[in-house]
Amino acid sequence: MRHFFRAGEVLPNLKTTGIHIALLSILCLVSMFSLSAQTPRQESGANGPVPIVPLRVGDYVPEDFWHQKMKVYYKGDTAVFSFEKYKGKSLILDFWATWCTYCVQGFPKIAHAQRLFQDHVNILLVNERSTHDDYAKIHNMRSNQLKNFDLYSIYRDEYLTALFPHGPIPHYVWINPKGRVAAITFAEFVSLDQLQSFIAFNLKYENAN
Repeated sequence: MRHFFRAGEVLPNLKTTGIHIALLSILCLVSMFSLSAQTPRQESGANGPVPIVPLRVGDYVPEDFWHQKMKVYYKGDTAVFSFEKYKGKSLILDFWATWCTYCVQGFPKIAHAQRLFQDHVNILLVNERSTHDDYAKIHNMRSNQLKNFDLYSIYRDEYLTALFPHGPIPHYVWINPKGRVAAITFAEFVSLDQLQSFIAFNLKYENAN
């Protein structure tokens, strides 16, 4: 089996020390954090209801992943979009809730990483329906993080939660440009070193083209 990352694979001018070991440790642990006990809801397809099958590391997202319509909050505005514009690039989903202090405290780090690597990766926040958050709760949070940072948050989500059932939050799902789930981690594994390693590996081995 090929390792997730190989030593020495970097983007130009990016730090390489410890990359191979750090990312290999993610592979050893991600399976511990993938939960599949929840029962996914049904989606209506052309041929009737189709079950959403929870994904694990190594699985590819289904084709309808790219076409699902998502409600998105951005600095007080809302919109509806699909993942289609992110297809072919590295993607990280960050599951959170307004009442999760640890989640909100991590937003500056996520926003900084998004600015640094915006040409190679998209980081999207995901607020699921089960958190009982809505537009008002998100917009009126005591923290102004989402109003100040260039972060997009999907809200009232059910589809992604069914694809990636989980327990504690924040919860991160790393998807490579080919649409394969590369890792599922806690916040402790989200660092600039690991992000640049993820990007470098994808550019060399997992380019969608």
